[in-house]
Amino acid sequence: MRNNNDILFDFEDDKSTSEDDLLFESEESDGIIYTFQDGEEYLENELPPWKILIVDDEEEVHKITRIVLDDFTFEGRDMRFINAYSAAEAKKLLNEHSDIAIVLLDVVMENEDSGLEVVKYIREELGNKLVQIILRTGQPGQAPERSVIKEYDINDYKEKTELTSKKLYTTVMTSLRSYKNLKKLEETSAAKEKIESELQVASKIQASMLPRIFPPFPDRNEFEIFASMEPARNVGGDFYDFFFINDNKFCFVIGDVAGNGVPAALFMVITKTLIKNEALRNISAEEILYNVNNALCKDNDEYIFVTAFIGILDLDTGELEFANAGHNSPLICRAEDRECSYIKSNNTFILGITEEFEYQRGSLSLDSGDVIFLYTDGVTESRDENKEQYGNVRLQKVISKIENKDVYNIEQVVKDDLSKFTKGAYLFDDVTMLVLKFNRTR
Repeated sequence: MRNNNDILFDFEDDKSTSEDDLLFESEESDGIIYTFQDGEEYLENELPPWKILIVDDEEEVHKITRIVLDDFTFEGRDMRFINAYSAAEAKKLLNEHSDIAIVLLDVVMENEDSGLEVVKYIREELGNKLVQIILRTGQPGQAPERSVIKEYDINDYKEKTELTSKKLYTTVMTSLRSYKNLKKLEETSAAKEKIESELQVASKIQASMLPRIFPPFPDRNEFEIFASMEPARNVGGDFYDFFFINDNKFCFVIGDVAGNGVPAALFMVITKTLIKNEALRNISAEEILYNVNNALCKDNDEYIFVTAFIGILDLDTGELEFANAGHNSPLICRAEDRECSYIKSNNTFILGITEEFEYQRGSLSLDSGDVIFLYTDGVTESRDENKEQYGNVRLQKVISKIENKDVYNIEQVVKDDLSKFTKGAYLFDDVTMLVLKFNRTR
């Protein structure tokens, strides 16, 4: 304990103004109004006061601190003073008030290091990194400034002999600014974490909407199919789908919504649903795209567009009809021809921008062992460290050289070559592939 004769505040720097003289009034002085006493309420539409915890075993220190800061406001908010006269009482109050902004903390109270124990309790046990701890001591020899600052996570260290009213005002103002900024950063980080968490859920939902079980139709040996989608962000705009229109007609589609992230993902869901609904009507490939395009053009105020390629394979004959809506040309790998080639399409235009566009049907015949490779531009536009694109030529050469034209193997070889090319560089766009192999002999 310190003697009552110890100097609490030295006002020489302030040249003894009338305001400073007020600090020496006795406890019986009249006319002192303390703002926001413990338990005081404030209106719902008012800003809550900043909470300041004063921890000191001397009543006079509490009194003088409150007098100096009585009319203090920061960003339209007043002060609410909370009083503790021991380390034990301080710990209890810190547990009850998680929103304390500043702790004005004495070192020597019931024990010589009581204040330092409170510091450890705040930072380590409560895990509170926001509250600003200002250590105030009248006995600096008990807690040397250099060692305390080095060993304890405090924000300021003041000897009571140097704390004039002006310096206390400055210290509190600075500390509140720091607390406010840290609080805002914490809230921003929490909001970001929440968004990240929600995006992870959205990513799982999106993935669940795409066929993920392979082989998807183990009782059908007329064909093999495999597909994968790797979004550039948590959620993306690429999609693929495949399903039976009837017992002998098999439909497969790949698409790419402009952009990525949540808006693209939402538009992707709409597009994928529309395409399947139209395809199940057992109409032609070009009619499917025509109807889907008109539906997407309505109320598309953001002018989001989609590219898509749709194929309908007759499993009895091997006849493939297809239509292209501005999408990358697929590759076809003939069983009897080592070189793969791109499938040409006519009248291709993106979905969602121009109504009544007339898409054109294409067709070709598949023989047993023929492979169709569909992909999005995230494959060909992937870049290396020199910003060179992967490109159509490299993709064609890579697939042409594959000896084992198993659908799983083709996807893996391309993925591995992409990784080798980009050397793990950031994905600028979603990467989606679909590989179909026709097995049936006519």
